Amino acid sequence: MKPVAENVIKSAMNILFIYSLYNVRGTKKPLHTQEQVSFGVSYISACLKERGHDTKLLVLNRVDRGHESSVDGAIRAFKPRMVCVSAVTLEFPFISRIAGYIKSKYPDIYLLAGGMHVSLAPEEAIAGPFDAICIGEGEAPAAEIAGQIEKGQRPSGIMNLWIKNGDSIERNPARPFAQDLDALPFPDRRIWREWISEGAGTKYSILAGRGCPFECAYCCNHAVKKLAPGNYVRFRSPDNIIAELEECCSDLPAHDTVYFEMESMASGGKWAHEFLSKLKGHNLPAKRALSYGTNIRITKGADLDGLFSEMSGAGFKYVNIGLESGSERIRKELLRRDYSDGDMAAAVEAARRHGLKVCLNSIMGLPDETEEDINKTVELNRICRPDWHFVSIFYPYPGTDLYAYCAGKGLIKKPLAEELESKKANILLPKLPARALEKNYLWFNYNVYRGYKPTHVLLARVFRLWLWTKLHGSRAYRRLVDLAPFRWFKVLE
Repeated sequence: MKPVAENVIKSAMNILFIYSLYNVRGTKKPLHTQEQVSFGVSYISACLKERGHDTKLLVLNRVDRGHESSVDGAIRAFKPRMVCVSAVTLEFPFISRIAGYIKSKYPDIYLLAGGMHVSLAPEEAIAGPFDAICIGEGEAPAAEIAGQIEKGQRPSGIMNLWIKNGDSIERNPARPFAQDLDALPFPDRRIWREWISEGAGTKYSILAGRGCPFECAYCCNHAVKKLAPGNYVRFRSPDNIIAELEECCSDLPAHDTVYFEMESMASGGKWAHEFLSKLKGHNLPAKRALSYGTNIRITKGADLDGLFSEMSGAGFKYVNIGLESGSERIRKELLRRDYSDGDMAAAVEAARRHGLKVCLNSIMGLPDETEEDINKTVELNRICRPDWHFVSIFYPYPGTDLYAYCAGKGLIKKPLAEELESKKANILLPKLPARALEKNYLWFNYNVYRGYKPTHVLLARVFRLWLWTKLHGSRAYRRLVDLAPFRWFKVLE
């Protein structure tokens, strides 16, 4: 489906989206690249515009102050009849406080909440200040409730929504997962423009599919697939994706890197081969060649050589791979990721053989983990020597099987951290003291690349992480990054 042209239809109703994040990299505009935009907000905004509504976005950074003033300014200027908020677990307490402020000062504005945390913890969400919550995919429910409010009706009978009606709650059943993703308008990227730093980032993302075929214990997919009937793993047609790619090339001419967001290109089967063939045909005649990246999930004994060859021929330059833990015991027994260290090393070697750069993602601080397990994660990273990596400390997300495992063993700290959550110990580890875990996190990059990269660069990154693990230090870092004379601080990125 083609994108909806803006300002063609007279606005039926003003709808304000509020999105929050925790950003320590600068105090100016909170987003640094188009890649950071929320697909959920973007798709729902596009569907509402398709039906004639006018939408606007307010992005709040939890690190800053004066949020109420920002909310007041947006409401006075835009005069919305409905406010939609979306929140993951880490943002939910903050976004609930903002919603409470709106409900107390602007009681006539209808409050709709959605997002992953709302879907997985609906009883907690509906107990908050919201008039309704959305469980599961939100495009159709948001359009339906907006239509009812526009007509002056009391919202009712909308699948996927729990709706407050006085002291009672109308709990509507779930509709099937949307199967024809091509029927959706392209995501509304324009709503984000005022929140992205000028000239920052040359990368954006395109959602190639929804759903995941795997059952990783720490991920929410195994819980989300149970929220509604119908096939959970779905792909857009290659032609539809390329049509959006062409629109983005026109709308974002300075951007030269595209990340195709999906759980794993390797699970696409026949679809992946068709997509890569068409993408190759699209990229070659282009005046300005694009570079692509995507996700790859490693499976036991998988031969990725052919897939990587096709990806390289289609213009892919890098792949993002979840290593998670270097301990085969942790992967198999706890995370439900059954592949060997040799499988991981072979996949990285195959990617490099076809000219693809590799990013590895690792987690530490997992339940039952020991310092020896962390050392195995460091060692496997050293063997693979990724071009870059991401590492975080495990956070138990409600609704996941690993959260239930931790709760059953009494490992979860209460309350869970709202700030610096991926840099601090979040569960009790009998075999690994919090201080030892956080020290390993701080020195992970140094230990992985020691002897491979300049020592001063590695130590600079240790210093950056040390600043980020101190709340006041991270705020000072943000102010320094904003100062043009301190461009040398880029070495810390």
